[in-house]
Amino acid sequence: MLLDEYHSGHDFSTFSGFLNELAGHGYRLERNRAPYRTEPTSYSLVWIEGTYWGHPFELDEIYVLRRYVEGGGMLWLSGNGWIWIFYGRTDIIKEHTIENFPLNRLGRVFGVVSNADYYIDDSNTRAKGAVCFFAPEGINDHPVTKGVRTASTEGGVLSTLNVSASVHTILVQGDKDAYSYEAHWLYQTSRKGDKAPVMVAVEHGAGRVLFGNPANLAEGDSDADGIPNLYEYDNLKLGLNAIDWLSGRRIELTDSLAIVMAFPPNRSVVQGFVVLNAMASSSSGRPILSMAYRVDDGGWEPMTLGGNIGIAWWDSTRVQDGEHRIDVHTTDMRGTTAATSLIVVVRNQRTVWDKIAQWFREYGLIVSIIISAMVLFLGTGLVWRFKKPTSRGVVVNRGRLSH
Repeated sequence: MLLDEYHSGHDFSTFSGFLNELAGHGYRLERNRAPYRTEPTSYSLVWIEGTYWGHPFELDEIYVLRRYVEGGGMLWLSGNGWIWIFYGRTDIIKEHTIENFPLNRLGRVFGVVSNADYYIDDSNTRAKGAVCFFAPEGINDHPVTKGVRTASTEGGVLSTLNVSASVHTILVQGDKDAYSYEAHWLYQTSRKGDKAPVMVAVEHGAGRVLFGNPANLAEGDSDADGIPNLYEYDNLKLGLNAIDWLSGRRIELTDSLAIVMAFPPNRSVVQGFVVLNAMASSSSGRPILSMAYRVDDGGWEPMTLGGNIGIAWWDSTRVQDGEHRIDVHTTDMRGTTAATSLIVVVRNQRTVWDKIAQWFREYGLIVSIIISAMVLFLGTGLVWRFKKPTSRGVVVNRGRLSH
């Protein structure tokens, strides 16, 4: 897969999470930083994004890319006309008309161009002007949209598309109450009920071209809910389906998620405050979004996350002594979940023997030292008392002393 930095005008870091997903599925990602002099036939797919600040397409390049697609190559052209109108490059192209929008100069060859407008849906608007699309009214049946029930433009506002291609499929469109306004808000470019398209698939020669701004694949968390834009709704699935359709590969979202309890051990005896330590792992290394635990059938309590490790302190004195089940649940950024359980034996109310054992653990050493000292002292005294005394120079002889 070739990422066209030369014409896009950026390094695609805005889509780093999505590119990591592609790399994890075996895609080899390379960069283009020069004009197209020959067809990029060594790549099954070329992604050109934005073109607001990149180099404009020369006529020879447009011819080369058209031949590339007609011969079986795949293009993804993504961008918004309204951004070009306000923020496009001025040192090369002075006049910001929608006709000289670089992406439109190339897209016109394949029968799809971006309008200089804003897509608006008052009933489905999210944070920062982003909107949601729902199947079946706003999302049509196609391999690109297979399994996609809801998608959102979390990364920004879209422009609608103008389609003249003979062989095309509208993938995503406005619903019955969506409309669009020209970039300067002078007039409406589409009205409610027009169902203006925002994502279109085109069959051209032996190749394919996909049009549509991938704002839903961009980095960030527009609604500040802790879930990156990429993993909201079915955004990631829509992006992977698009690459699937363009490249002819099949990307299955079958990555597994697992979680294990590192502490305490199963069926261990616990008392007082108990540290709970769980570790989650994803086969693709996807970030962990949340982790929580519960005791028996109680409510879920959040665990503190550090990477893929969750930690919490549980007060075992809040339950009765005996066996209790601890459940731990985790969710990754894609929404995949995993859970595990273990049994612990709580023993906070001590028996007489527990108290005796505890007493010996605390004072046994001191008592042993005292007893040892007493035995040593008493033993020394007894030996001295029973030892027979003798006197030098004294002779005992029949009751009288003599020297």
